[in-house]
Amino acid sequence: MPVTGLASNKIADSNINVPFVHAIRQQWTTALEVGDSWVNNELSQAVLHCDKLDRTRLQQLLNQHADLAIPRKQPKGKNKTINKKPPRNRKERRRQEYALTQKLWQKNKSECARKVLAGEWKAQQQGVQNPFSDQQLLDAWRPIIGSPGIKDDRKVFIKQKRMNNVYVPISFSEVQAAIKKMGKTSPGPDGITAKDTKEHQLLLPLLYNLWLLSGNLPNKFKEARTILIPKGKLPDSPTDFRPITIASVITRIFHSILAKRVEQNVVMNPRQKGFKPCDGVAGNIILLEAILTQSMSERQATSVCFIDLKKAFDSVSHDSIIRALRRQGAPEEFINYMKSSYIDANTILLGEKITVVRGVRQGDPLSPILFNLVIDSILDMLDTYAGITLNMHKITSLAFADDIAIIAESPKTLQHMIIRVAEEFQHVGLSLNANKCATLIIKANKKQKHMFVSEEQLMSADGPIPTMGYEDRYKYLGIQFGAERKAGDANKTWSAILENITRAPLKPQQRLFILRQFAYPRLIHQLVLGRTNRQQLKSLDLLTREKVRGWLFLPHDTTLAYLYARAGDGGIEVPSFSESIPILKINRFRNLERDTDPCVRTLTESTYCKRIFAKWKGPTQSKEESWKAVREQLYQSKDGKGLSQHCSVQSIHKWTKEVPRISGRLFINLVKIRGNLVGTKARRSRGRPDRVGNCEAG
Repeated sequence: MPVTGLASNKIADSNINVPFVHAIRQQWTTALEVGDSWVNNELSQAVLHCDKLDRTRLQQLLNQHADLAIPRKQPKGKNKTINKKPPRNRKERRRQEYALTQKLWQKNKSECARKVLAGEWKAQQQGVQNPFSDQQLLDAWRPIIGSPGIKDDRKVFIKQKRMNNVYVPISFSEVQAAIKKMGKTSPGPDGITAKDTKEHQLLLPLLYNLWLLSGNLPNKFKEARTILIPKGKLPDSPTDFRPITIASVITRIFHSILAKRVEQNVVMNPRQKGFKPCDGVAGNIILLEAILTQSMSERQATSVCFIDLKKAFDSVSHDSIIRALRRQGAPEEFINYMKSSYIDANTILLGEKITVVRGVRQGDPLSPILFNLVIDSILDMLDTYAGITLNMHKITSLAFADDIAIIAESPKTLQHMIIRVAEEFQHVGLSLNANKCATLIIKANKKQKHMFVSEEQLMSADGPIPTMGYEDRYKYLGIQFGAERKAGDANKTWSAILENITRAPLKPQQRLFILRQFAYPRLIHQLVLGRTNRQQLKSLDLLTREKVRGWLFLPHDTTLAYLYARAGDGGIEVPSFSESIPILKINRFRNLERDTDPCVRTLTESTYCKRIFAKWKGPTQSKEESWKAVREQLYQSKDGKGLSQHCSVQSIHKWTKEVPRISGRLFINLVKIRGNLVGTKARRSRGRPDRVGNCEAG
C-alpha cells in the first residue's frame, strides 16, 4: 500500500533524494561484480529507473523483488519427544531426573542453569510448564495485539526543528557493524539467519536505500512471529506473558541502523534513562535513594508514586509514534517509511495470523527508542511542576522506559500530577494499572522533629492507589525501596538459590560452574545498588562456604584462601561477596561521574556519595589487588604452599574452572589432592602431638 505525505510522488522532484540515487548506482555496480544471487530483473528496473519512477511503481518493484528473489527458508523441525514410562519408585524417578537434566546441560547450559536456579527442573519432569492452552492464550492476546489503537490527532509542539543525519544513504560499513553486533539471533518467519545475511552484505545497503527512497517496507518483511515468555515461574493468567516479536533478520539489521541514527539525533528528557548509552539503572536508583535519604535526614516532606502501565509496549498508539517523531523534527521522508512499516504489519501467534494495529514490537531494535519518544512529551509536562530539589537540581520524575516514578513534596501536588499523567497516557493509548501502582508519602512533624509515613489515599482514574506503610517495600528497577532504611532480603534469596543448586541432579563440577557463572551474578545488582552492609556480605559468604564444603566433601578446616583464590593461582575460585561487592560498588559509583545527566554527576560529588565511598573503601581498591592478597594467603598456608609455582603454568588449571567430563567422585578427589586436603595421618595429626604423623611408608 503506497504511503502518502510528500508534496509530490515523483522521486526526482525532491533534491534530498539525489544522494540516494548516487549511492544506489554505486552499490548496484558492486552487487553486479560479486554476482549476488538476490539480484533479479525487478531489482534491476528499480535501480536503473529509481530517479524516473514514481514511488508507487518503485514500491511495486521492490515488493516483487522481495517475493521472487529472496527465498523463504523452512525452519528446522524439532525432534519428537518420546513419552517415557512414569517411574515406579523414588530411585527410578531420580535416575530419570538426572538423565534429563544432564541432557539439557549438554544441549544448553544457560537454560539448564536457569531451570536449576528457579527450581523448575523437577516441575519440568512432571510436565508442569504452561497451565494454559493455546486457545486460552489466543483469546487473551488477540484483542491486545489486534484491537485498533487510540487515534492521536493532537497538535504537535516541535521540540527541535530538524533531526539531522537520519534520512541519508546507508553505507556498507553501517550494515557490516549491525550484522556483527547482532551475533547469534533467532530467524524470523522467512527462516533467514544472520549467517545468511553475511553472504549478501554487499547488496543489503542497496536494498535499504531503495526502501528509504520509496518510503516503503516490502510486505514480505512486515511479517513476524510472536512467542510468549512467562513473566514468572508459573503464570497466574494468560496475560502474564511477555510477547517477543521476531521479524526477519534483514529487517532487524535495517532497523538497528535506523535506531542508532535516531538515538544520536533526538533531544530526550534527562530523566529518561531507558535504552540509552549510559548506566541509567544505577543513575535512577542512586537518585531515588538520595531523595529518600535526604527526606529522612533533613526532615523534608516527600511524596513518591510508582507508576505501573498495562501492557505498555503492546498498547501504544501508532499515531502517537508518528506524532513523537514529528515533535523531534524527523524528516517527512523518514516518517513515511515508519508509517509504511506499521501499515498491514502482521504476526503469527500460536499458528494464527494477526494484523498488528497498535503497539511496538518487543524484539525490534527501533521499538525502544520509539517508545521513549512517546513517553518524552509526558516527562516534559511533569517538569512544569515543582518537584523535589536535590543538590540544586529539580527532579519531578525518574523513568527507565515504562518504569516511572513521580516525585513531589506534598500529596496534593502528587495527586494533581497523577491525574495529568493518566490523561496524557490515555492520549497515547496507555493506561495505569492502579492495583500495581504504589504511593510513599513521607511527612515531617517539625514541632516534634521527627518523620512519619502517612497512609493518605491517592486516586487514579482506575481507582485508589495502594499506600505504602513504614515497613512496606516497592520493587523499582530490581531494588526494594521504602521508608525503612535497612538492608534487603538477600540472605533469603541466596539461601533459596543455594538450596536449589544442592537439590538438583548435578555433578559437583556443574554446581560450581552454575554458582560462578549464573547464581553469583543474580545477586550483584541487588547488593551493588541496593542497601546492604558488610555483616550481610559476610553472612552470604558463610552460607556459600557451607554449601561448597558439602558439595565437595571438604574438611571444615579447609583454608579460606583455597576456596576464594583464582583457579589459575591454585584455588577453586568460589565467589566472595565480602571482597567483590565493595569494589564493584565504588567502581559503579565512580562511573557515574562521567554521566551525561548533570544531576547525577553533581550527586557523585556530594556528601551523600562521599559517605558511601568512605563506608565501602577497603584494603584492596581493585579486583587484581584482591586476587593478589588471596593468592599470598594461600601460598603462606600449610596446605597451600605447595601450589606456589602453579600460577606459572595456567593450562593445568582448566579442569577446575571449566566442567570436565569426568565423574563427580573423581572431581572431588582431584580437588582434595590439589589442595592437600586428603585425610592422611600427617594431616589428621595436626595440633595433636600425641598422635603419630607419619604414614605407613614412614
